[in-house]
Amino acid sequence: MNTKPKFLLVEDNPDDVLLAKEAVEISELQLVLECVNTGEDCLERLTDENTPLPDVVLLDLRMPGMSGFAVLEELSKHSRLSRLPVLVMSSSESPEDIRRAYDLGCKSYIPKPVNFGKFIDIMKSLHHYWLETVILAKP
Repeated sequence: MNTKPKFLLVEDNPDDVLLAKEAVEISELQLVLECVNTGEDCLERLTDENTPLPDVVLLDLRMPGMSGFAVLEELSKHSRLSRLPVLVMSSSESPEDIRRAYDLGCKSYIPKPVNFGKFIDIMKSLHHYWLETVILAKP
């Protein structure tokens, strides 16, 4: 049985998924990075009562079909998911997008890194803060 903490990455760009996976591997972070590429897949995964929830969700905003904003709206409707830390990682630095994401319940808004070194730094920081520093509420 795998007892490593789990991040769920919701990202439609295969290059960004590869960067995240490589950042976790190179950093030797002790976590499982599960990936889905659509908002619909994210909701299906998180609302499946037979599947354990991840510790943290990393959510892209701009995806075809169901956007990250729509995912945040849907997650707020499920009591089981209301305390789940959902962190937006987006290339948008629009004040309106940032404000809207927080209004919809995201716990952090992270600018998507433009280079691999920065991606590694962000993944290490997220791991340290969300898995080693704070105490997460369990469902």
